[in-house]
Amino acid sequence: MTVYRPGVAVSLDVPVLGTREQRLAQARSDDLIHVPVRPYSVRLEQNDFNKADSCKVTCDWNDTALDPRMLDDAIMRVYIGDCDANGVFRPTVSNFRFVGHVRNVERKNDSDGPSTLTLEALDYTSSFINRKPFPASGIPEYSLNLDEAWRKICSQVPAAKDFLSDRLVLVGLDAPPKLATAVAARFANLGKVPTHPKTDAWAVWQQCVGMLGLVSWIDRDICIVSTATNYYSETDPPRLIWGHNIKELSESRQARIAGVGVGVTSYDPISGKTLEAVFPPPGDPRVAKKRLSASTSTKKGVTADNEEREWFQYWGVTDPNALIKVAERIWEERSRQELCGRATTSEMNVTTVSGATFDLLALKAGDSVRVEFEEEGRHLLAQLPTEGARQRYLMNKGYEEKQALLLARNARIFAQLDSTFFTKSVDTTIDLDADSISFEVTVEFINRIQTEEERQQIRKKGSPTQ
Repeated sequence: MTVYRPGVAVSLDVPVLGTREQRLAQARSDDLIHVPVRPYSVRLEQNDFNKADSCKVTCDWNDTALDPRMLDDAIMRVYIGDCDANGVFRPTVSNFRFVGHVRNVERKNDSDGPSTLTLEALDYTSSFINRKPFPASGIPEYSLNLDEAWRKICSQVPAAKDFLSDRLVLVGLDAPPKLATAVAARFANLGKVPTHPKTDAWAVWQQCVGMLGLVSWIDRDICIVSTATNYYSETDPPRLIWGHNIKELSESRQARIAGVGVGVTSYDPISGKTLEAVFPPPGDPRVAKKRLSASTSTKKGVTADNEEREWFQYWGVTDPNALIKVAERIWEERSRQELCGRATTSEMNVTTVSGATFDLLALKAGDSVRVEFEEEGRHLLAQLPTEGARQRYLMNKGYEEKQALLLARNARIFAQLDSTFFTKSVDTTIDLDADSISFEVTVEFINRIQTEEERQQIRKKGSPTQ
């Protein structure tokens, strides 16, 4: 059994007290006061690219003795990891987990206990979201490439202007593509990327990235741009195993979008025509067919009109091939929503499929993760001779009666189902008091939809035994 000694280090870079404008100016310089914090508890929530990461820290107010008004706009850095054999925790690059601006500060005085200070910080995504309305002067032109567009947007975001503008990292791309590749050639030199009025800086950036069929998010102190394929990676995932390292597990299924493809429309103001793109392409077995009347079903071939698709409107893309990439990106995000679940563990490190050690606190949204029943139990379950024996075995393992009955009736299929999922968010909680330390990581996961054809193949491999 692995024994962990969870350790936390939190520090604040605090601008000198003054007006908000003065403090914002100081936040862009080196003229800051460095304040270490000894926390009682830390909760770190890491989300996907649509939402800012957040971190809430509670500490003894006497450790800082600072007025809450002095901590607004402070920069919080959080390190979480395992202590050494002597119980000493040392912050390093490998256990650096979060950096962001303090947004909410609460001081609580209690006559029966110590006074506490609670600090809630959001990562730099929030600085872009709060830059609203975004000035027209900061909206990128089609003639710019993605790196130039990022720098132009950052120039209008005070918290990012001097800190993030040169910290763009490309994953799966050899060079930053030009925004003009998303539109027809005749349209590329006519102006700026179209955006909604009163939009925010993050929406403008996501528009630039999304129209190229890419995904972008902020990871601590860098901004990453990736292809959808690289964002949803499946290489050597870590394993969370019920009966071994999972404390709590819950799952639910959403059948609403199973077998439903994606369609995207965009308006070309030059030609006055509406463009359409679909993904998966017509005839793909991943998309269900509509129930058609006898007269309609006689049409030759399969088109998007006789398939189940959900349609989306998308601005600014006038090149048909670029619009297909957008449709594919939307489908990649949306198709991982059939089954969702949450797994909670107290492990800091787990093994991967290949047997390597994986730092669970490094797990990010989009990463693959295995959530499975212990291997020995899966095979044993399939070999038990009766449904009642399988149900009793599962209930002894902690499953509820109805859930155990369902799995018992589909034991052989259950043993063959793919257990690789995609991380949606990671919630880390650590409490440190005088008597004990508690540590938990909760992973929210989603899967890629299995088509009916794939389910039929699974059923052929093994049918339920009675």
